[in-house]
Amino acid sequence: MRTNWLRSFARALLAVGLLAPVAAPSTAVAAPYDANLVLNPSFENVDGGGNAADWSGAVDTYAYSQSYTGAAPAGAGDRYWFGGAGIADEVSSISASQSPIDLSANAAEINAGRVRYDLSAFFSSYRTQGDYAVVSATFRDAGNASLGQASVGSEAFVAGLPVVDNGVYIDARGWASDATSGLVPAGTNSVLLEIVGTKTAGGAVVDGYTDSIDFQVHLNPIPEPSALALAAIGGLGLAAWRFRKRR
Repeated sequence: MRTNWLRSFARALLAVGLLAPVAAPSTAVAAPYDANLVLNPSFENVDGGGNAADWSGAVDTYAYSQSYTGAAPAGAGDRYWFGGAGIADEVSSISASQSPIDLSANAAEINAGRVRYDLSAFFSSYRTQGDYAVVSATFRDAGNASLGQASVGSEAFVAGLPVVDNGVYIDARGWASDATSGLVPAGTNSVLLEIVGTKTAGGAVVDGYTDSIDFQVHLNPIPEPSALALAAIGGLGLAAWRFRKRR
């Protein structure tokens, strides 16, 4: 009988978050919160041919000095991603990705529903031809199965960007940021980042442009126990003490 009230008391503490089971130590390093987890997010790290480091697939970049777009977004560097040249003269897509972001050591917080994400990127295109890019984050479990996806950028988003005179073209596309956020799905072990550029018109270049890609995770604080919950715990503790005293 003496252990029953202790078990009940412990269960009550667990219910309001004042007591938590001790997790086994982990050797994995948790991904940092409140920091951009994208490698080479602004495509400034390139080789002599302008190919972006830390990305695989279509890794071509342009320089803003080539004047294919409006002025660079605030905080951008000298270069941005485009889909690549040498594409057949038909509607087609091309993509780039990088090694998945490891969130395995953040699993306890993710599975408790305490981790949210923010995804954003800047987009533009070559004049008014309509090519566009999409940046996506796919949440994957330990077996690499998809648990859901978030994306920014679209054909409609790029079509709605302002048309500006950049001194070379009177119909150059400006740049703007698209963003989304949400809760990281329970069971997420990693996040795969991918850029897909789509050509909608003629020519041999996929001119869907993107820059300054940002993906972050944030930890929500543990909610404070309500006054009512604390009063209930106090009452349970007092009752348990009186019961023991009578025995």
